[in-house]
Amino acid sequence: MWHEIHPKLGISLMDHLFNRMDGAYPSRWKAQFPSEQAISNWREAWSEAFEEEGITTQMISDAIRVCRNRLDWPPSLAEFLKLCKPPINVDAAVYEAIDQMRARQHVKDVWSDPAIYWAAVKVGEYDMISQTFSQVKPRFEAALKKVLDGEIHPVCRGSSATSSRRTCSSGSRTRCLASVSLRSATRRCGACRRRATMARIDAVAAGGKNRVAFLDMIAVSEIGAVQLAKTDDGYNVLVGSTPGRLMLFKSYADHPNILNTSLKSTAAGRYQILYRWWRIYRQQLKLPDFSPISQDKYALQQLREHGALPLIDAGRFKEAVAKVANVWASLPGAGYGQNENAMSYLLAAYQAAGGGVSA
Repeated sequence: MWHEIHPKLGISLMDHLFNRMDGAYPSRWKAQFPSEQAISNWREAWSEAFEEEGITTQMISDAIRVCRNRLDWPPSLAEFLKLCKPPINVDAAVYEAIDQMRARQHVKDVWSDPAIYWAAVKVGEYDMISQTFSQVKPRFEAALKKVLDGEIHPVCRGSSATSSRRTCSSGSRTRCLASVSLRSATRRCGACRRRATMARIDAVAAGGKNRVAFLDMIAVSEIGAVQLAKTDDGYNVLVGSTPGRLMLFKSYADHPNILNTSLKSTAAGRYQILYRWWRIYRQQLKLPDFSPISQDKYALQQLREHGALPLIDAGRFKEAVAKVANVWASLPGAGYGQNENAMSYLLAAYQAAGGGVSA
């Protein structure tokens, strides 16, 4: 990378850096290199350090700007590397991570340092958004330290709920898992797997952003934030799965119809859909498969039939939850004798996903 001819520059990145430094320090820069061999040694030593330290071209541009504005003499390699990776103010980084994780849900995130992004990923988007500053700071600080101690990759670009494709940092584009096979899921990079927990159906098709956020809330309630992050956003989860012992199915061709004998349930997918109901609604809604989009449409139909959609659209969150509590056993007031999540917890999940509430 560093020694290849850049298509736009017409020279290598190392030669371009040499010229930039020469421009910033006329006579002083070149005076350090008495021969062509000295320049060649500089190229090799600096490019090797850039590779080992995960230095990006943006970091180098920022470091050159600091040199130009603050340093009277050319920096050594060690000094230049420090300029490329200045110390991160933890408090400022936490605030940035909170803001940018919210922006990331709409593919509008901008990060000052990829280390901040990866630390936020380690903490988890839901916790970054829903917890208070004092709650999340210790976890973020510990995560940031681990990130800085290892190799730092570029920010992995996520996708919005309205996009049918996503792009990872390598620049390659892979189809979202509306396809029948789940094998492609294992080929996605870690950040793509841990992107914003968003329903695959977009706001236009769903009928509004509140509806999409409500679907995300149901997924958090039924599957849990940890399993959502570890799986294909919950769409391939079987009933009885736990964060420590994931139980997943392998194909979206149809509902897996796998009976959990201990729980006496065939529930599967992001919304824990029972097979006996899936057969009816697949025919009614003319759903081609059990793909994420089909699961989203099934859940929306449940909301529609139970009269929750007008309440969701109006931001009357608690009333909407009450309308469908008998559909999903994890919702407060379901009354099935299973664990029911607190309304405050679900409201936080709903708002973190972009849902609005009425005054």
